Amino acid sequence: MKGNYWPYGRSFNMKRATGRFGNGRVFSDIITEGLGIKKTLPAYRKLFNSPSDLRTGVCFASGGAGVDPVTSRMLDLYDQGARKFAVMGVIPLGCLPLARIFLGGFVISCNFFANRVAQDYNRKLSNGIQSWGSEFRGAKFVYVDMYTTLTDVVKNYRRYGFTNNKNGCCCMPTAIIPCPFPDRYVFYDFAHPSEKAYKIPTGRFGNGRVFTDTVAEGLGIKRLVPAYRRVRNMKPDELKTGVCFASGGSGLDDLTSATLDLYDLGARKFAVMGVLPLGCMPVHRIAFGGVFAWCNFAFNKVAEDFNTKLQKSLQSYEVELCFKGAKFAYVDIYGTLMDLINHPKAYGT
Repeated sequence: MKGNYWPYGRSFNMKRATGRFGNGRVFSDIITEGLGIKKTLPAYRKLFNSPSDLRTGVCFASGGAGVDPVTSRMLDLYDQGARKFAVMGVIPLGCLPLARIFLGGFVISCNFFANRVAQDYNRKLSNGIQSWGSEFRGAKFVYVDMYTTLTDVVKNYRRYGFTNNKNGCCCMPTAIIPCPFPDRYVFYDFAHPSEKAYKIPTGRFGNGRVFTDTVAEGLGIKRLVPAYRRVRNMKPDELKTGVCFASGGSGLDDLTSATLDLYDLGARKFAVMGVLPLGCMPVHRIAFGGVFAWCNFAFNKVAEDFNTKLQKSLQSYEVELCFKGAKFAYVDIYGTLMDLINHPKAYGT
């Protein structure tokens, strides 16, 4: 099944359907553009793909940029040299417009049971991917968590610039005639997000959640820590249960001014994470690690010195009048990550 008919593809420059279920590009396209590879990711077809397409990536997701059985296509790609695979989990099925209409009741809410099925599937998929490396020797598999990101967009759709999170823009009983502005809708049709929804980033440098998110979940607070933005309206509940202003963590803001802003809003507990071992980052190991790509001592020494000064500075923050009554905790990610790097097998990597 392909979305190769109108009104799909109407946001493309050529105004025609490409097989994608959406008004334009989908998640796989957004990823490849973000990596600076190409703007659209072609569908994988054994008979029609050029060598350049295979080298820079193809997609075999149904309605994404093609359709094919997963296992056989993955084997075909592996045999042709592919070694890096990104596998996207299921989106929140209970929040799809079709599910809301039939299972959402009078208020057309997200269906808990359908979402639970998606969560269980994603958990099994994420766990299963870890074993695929042994079946496909030398290959790397990354799980892409679309469920969490899209759930946040659905729940806080106005914050992301949408006006409708329940109905699709087209191909539904409530939208027999396609809407004129698909970018105002989270979903383009009965089950597929709009191009704008796919473009929503989390600001995190990683394949999923980062350290702040893990800490918050471990404390039983919430699964994702939202980025602090002065220019964006934040709910009181978000401020009460924690926000983040770390570059690439969940946002980006000047440390001092952001801390003062949060303090003025009532924040009194701050966790400040130190710098990780810079000399052990892949780019530094390749450039400065020699033949064996060792961790670079000089870079690690800079990180250690910075962390030492940061710890001492945090102790003085609590006695400053501008932070009266506040508590600052230093989070040592350097030591934890160094132990993981030095003893990878002990952690199952």
